[in-house]
Parts: sequence; structure tokens; C-alpha cells
Amino acid sequence: MEPIIEGQISSAEEKMTSYLLLLSYRYMNLCVKAEMGALMPVSILTTTGPKDLENVADVGLPNEYQFAIIPKSPDLLQNIIHGIFDAHPEFKMEIKAGQVTYVDNDHMPDAMEWDGRYLLYTMPSVDKNRRDLLNEAVKSLHKECVARLNMTQAEKIAFAVGYLKEKPEDIPEAKEVFESLHDEYKMKADEILQNKLDEIEEGYQRYLVYEADQEQNVTPDFDYSHGMRLDQDQE
Repeated sequence: MEPIIEGQISSAEEKMTSYLLLLSYRYMNLCVKAEMGALMPVSILTTTGPKDLENVADVGLPNEYQFAIIPKSPDLLQNIIHGIFDAHPEFKMEIKAGQVTYVDNDHMPDAMEWDGRYLLYTMPSVDKNRRDLLNEAVKSLHKECVARLNMTQAEKIAFAVGYLKEKPEDIPEAKEVFESLHDEYKMKADEILQNKLDEIEEGYQRYLVYEADQEQNVTPDFDYSHGMRLDQDQE
């Protein structure tokens, strides 16, 4: 295959990969579970200018539905609150003190004592209204991603047809390569969509269980508002 066409194939792969990364990033910020990627847009104002959250605080995951944010300096607590609110006003925030237990976090110990205050953020519940809004949003973002994949495929095929006009026998092979590439990335986009839809449905079912327990005056062994299993002493 012509080197120029091979270069266009690499270019198409780079573009399509970036579209999938953007889709995944956007889904992380439609929060059902606590994902570190959702904190990337957070900017904290300090005396030396704005900084990323990781530069001013340690972040842990007590469970799938919460962030524990421990300021590196007590003076930064309010700045962190404002920064996270600007990025994610939907997060439920509590100011805590004491021991923080981390799971599934390579950058933090299993537990640590904290003498000052820290912030506990809980992801909002997925009731029916939020489930419907999230489903609509993720499908719309997927549609936008697929449209970009389609456009890239069309652009590359058009380029190949024009470039190979003196070698028309090579055009079908070039078309097949770009079409195959498109189909591969479209399948990946569909998988990303389905995973997010499954996550949303899981959150909704979790909410329904909690509501049913509340209606029956049953004390659950799981705190659905904070995503933590209750200790025996708490039950």
C-alpha cells in the first residue's frame, strides 16, 4: 500500500482513539460511581495560583460511591470545597474528622489517621428522573462520537479516492481498510456506551432497594446514602 495511504491510516487511528478517550472522559463526569477521572476538571485556587486537586490534597476511595479528600494543609479546606463545587455541584459533601479507610487505591495506605478535617463526597443517588437524564445524555454523547467516526472514515476514503485516481485498482483495498477501522472503533464506542448504561442501571436498582427498605422501615446492613456497609455495632 502507498506510504501516503498508510500515513492516513495512522492518522485515522489517532483521531478515532481520541474520540473514544473523549467519550470515556465525558462519561466519567456523568458520575454514578466515584471515578478518579471525574476529579480531573477540578481546579483549586491557591495563593500561588490555580492548582490541580492532586497538588493540594490526597484523594482516597472509601468505597465505589465516595471520595475522601484530605487537604495537605488545613488552610486549603475551603478552597478545595469551592473548587470541587465548581466542577461537580451535584456531589454531596460532608466535613469529617478521624480515620479514613481506603480501598482500591495504589497511592494511599490501607488506613491513615488524620487529626484535622477532611471532605467526604458521595455520588448523587440515581432515582428514576436522574436515570432517564443520564441515559439520554450518554446516548447523545455516543451519537456525537459515532458521527465523528463516520466523518473521519468519509474524509479518509475521499482522500484515498482522490490520491489513487491514477491507480483505481488500489481504491477498493484502501476503502476496505478505512471501513474496517471505522467498524472496529464503532464497536468499541458501543461497548463504552453499554458499560455506562449498565452502570446507570446498577445505580438505579441500588436506589430502588434503598427506597423499598425505607418504606418497610427495614434497617439495611448497607448505608446507601454513603455507600458503606454498617459495622455490627451500628446495626
